[in-house]
Parts: sequence; structure tokens; C-alpha cells
Amino acid sequence: EVYSESQALEKYQVAQDWASMCNLYTHKAILLYLFGNYQEAVESSRLAMSLIDSIFSRYIGIPVYFYQSLAELSVYLSLPEAEQELVLNNVQSNQQKMLTWADNAPMNFQHKYDLVEAERYRVLGNKFEALELYDKAIAGAKENEYLQEEALANELFAKFYLDWGKEKYAALHMLQAYYCYSRWGAKAKINDLEQRYPNLLRP
Repeated sequence: EVYSESQALEKYQVAQDWASMCNLYTHKAILLYLFGNYQEAVESSRLAMSLIDSIFSRYIGIPVYFYQSLAELSVYLSLPEAEQELVLNNVQSNQQKMLTWADNAPMNFQHKYDLVEAERYRVLGNKFEALELYDKAIAGAKENEYLQEEALANELFAKFYLDWGKEKYAALHMLQAYYCYSRWGAKAKINDLEQRYPNLLRP
């Protein structure tokens, strides 16, 4: 009701405002990812990455590296082998940048790096390495008050356990995700969790 993507894109293209266009695609990718539209999130994140040089070193560019990696890993298992290799290469490239930032500012970036690594180990079938990194990502996000990323890490950990058939542990982490999203004020997201995982969120 308050924002038209098509009108905004037309305005940015006329003005050659590539930075705003990159920002649009980045936040679109984040929303698509958070609500489970993973392939569309990949496409939007790749459009943002194609414009990333337009925003130089501004902080608004950093989320696209994080969410592109998560989105790409979410579709990994459904892809043919050649495309899986491309995904892993993209994630590796993003993670190299994230690791540099984590070395310089671990309070802002270490938990992001750890969460992507957990997801990478998940798709590669390395459950125990993934377990440790999900825990580490949750602890790091909580310690440094990244509430939305604490929520996301718990949600992904819950999905990991659910795929593993460990519903009891999945429920514990999905409840934590629900509480964190609630504290963040993300009403649409908690409604989404209620619809997707009613059994895990049952009192």
C-alpha cells in the first residue's frame, strides 16, 4: 500500500540510481528468504550482487552477502550437480569477505559467518559440524543483541532437527525463534511460523 516496486525501479533506472536499486533488491531478497521463497530470493540477491559496486563500502551492502549465501544453500539440494558447484563457489566467495569482517568486528559478523557455515555443513551432510555451528551462531547473535538473527538461527536449527526427525529438539528451537521474532515485533513472521509449524508451536 505504501511502496510500489515497479514505480521505484522505473524511477531508479531513469536516475541511474544503482545504489537504491541494489538496496531494493537486497531487501526484497531478505523478505523472500524469510518467508520461504528461496528461489526468488536467490534471483533477487543475484540482481543485488550485480549492482554491489554501486554502494562502495556502505553498510547497507553487507546483508546481501549473508542472505545470498543462506538463500543459495536453501535451494542447493534441489539443484543438479553443476549448479550445486556454482552455489558452493558463490557461498565460498561471500564467506571469505564475511570472515575478513568477522576478524575485524566479530561482534557484528562472527555469528553471521557461523550460521552460513552451519547451513553449508547441513547441505553437505556433516550433521555434527553443523550442530556446533548453529549453537555458536545462536550464542553469538544473542550475546551481541542481534535479535532478528538469533531468531533466524533458531529457526534454521529447528528445521535442521526437523529434517533429522528429532521433533523434540526442533520444537525447542522453533519456540525460541518464535519468541525472538515476537520481541523483534515481526508479526507477519510469527504468523507465518504459526501456519507452517503448528505442531512445533503447540503449548
